[in-house]
Amino acid sequence: MKKYITAFTLCLAALVTGCKDDYDMNVNIQPVDRLTAPVNDKFTKLQPATSAAVSFEWDQARAQDGSLVLYEVAFDKATGDFSNPIGKIASDGGGIQNKLTLSHKDLNSLAGKAGIAALGTGKIKWTVYASKGYNIQQAKEVRTIEVERPNGFAEIPVDVFLTGEATEAGATLGSALKMKSTTAGVFEIYTSLKNGKYQFADRNTGTPNFFPWTLVC
Repeated sequence: MKKYITAFTLCLAALVTGCKDDYDMNVNIQPVDRLTAPVNDKFTKLQPATSAAVSFEWDQARAQDGSLVLYEVAFDKATGDFSNPIGKIASDGGGIQNKLTLSHKDLNSLAGKAGIAALGTGKIKWTVYASKGYNIQQAKEVRTIEVERPNGFAEIPVDVFLTGEATEAGATLGSALKMKSTTAGVFEIYTSLKNGKYQFADRNTGTPNFFPWTLVC
């Protein structure tokens, strides 16, 4: 009986060893050769309050075993080298498609992170990372997109308040007038203004983001 158990144990060990060889993952891939859209340095006037979007597209990467490759688009400042990108976003289809549809709202947010001021124009670099398992390969090409930002918040806030010496509530932040949200990114208020400075804020406590204006009648 003892010999039978020993033989069975040796047989099981052989089976486990064989399975390990069968399930070794082939993670070899060829990186993306070419970015295809948008064209390099394409100019886009951002309209984040609309449904407008930009389509980023590229050639497919190739896995040596012909299996699935995942994609992620990386964005960086015009002077960046992608060692610390301002954003990474999985491609359409949960990272499967060689295409990313990015809204003007999200591009506006990236532009703010890239240091492009409201009403300013600047460039953002982008490239694509293809991955299979632990193997991640950067595309052979890098492109830039030039954007013009509108005035306003880089990221559309949940609330907007009106404050300043020109408003009915005065310059005390805690007394700021709350604006009504009519649709995503659109706010309104019925009030009166006098000569002087006023500004919009994304909250009425702490250290909000401000956007100042001056009214001269």
